[in-house]
Amino acid sequence: MRLVVDAIVYVLRTGCAWAHLPREFPPSGTVLRWFLRLSRSGTFEQLAHALTMADRDV
Repeated sequence: MRLVVDAIVYVLRTGCAWAHLPREFPPSGTVLRWFLRLSRSGTFEQLAHALTMADRDV
């Protein structure tokens, strides 16, 4: 799962196409499916909120 998240971050930061992921990441179809699943479930928003709250506590 860590490699999937790393691949999602890689695509979002570099702007490369899903199909052009480097070979050290899982297959692009797998990464894309997980990205869609996590974004539809609101996981990224929950993560951003939790990180913001943790930053405010410090």
